[in-house]
Amino acid sequence: MKVPAFFVKKAIVKGSFRNVIEAGRPVGFELTIKNKLGLGTLVGCSSVVISGNDYPIDKLLVIKGDKEYSASDINESMPLTFKFGDEIVLRMMDGKGLDPGKYEISTAIDLVGIGRVDISYKDELKG
Repeated sequence: MKVPAFFVKKAIVKGSFRNVIEAGRPVGFELTIKNKLGLGTLVGCSSVVISGNDYPIDKLLVIKGDKEYSASDINESMPLTFKFGDEIVLRMMDGKGLDPGKYEISTAIDLVGIGRVDISYKDELKG
């Protein structure tokens, strides 16, 4: 199932696409998604593709509240449940971050009762 771009844009928290800085240098990048659909259960994630560059799932963290999960560990035996209004941070720890600019972002997630959901949209990372 492909999610319409306008809906994806509404779910992404404005201004949340940014580099993760530790000890004064970028170590990755992240964005925040706000659940505007209702109760859901995440049972899988795919790699993230940023403007043609593939970032592996083993470097992706999914953060909900004060809990952090490796995206590669989320599956039917270890699902992640979220409710309406929950914010989920997707943090890619690639060791370097991204240069400021416009990017095409795509990934896919697996949700109970829906199946695979393809997500694609464009966003700008500011300096």
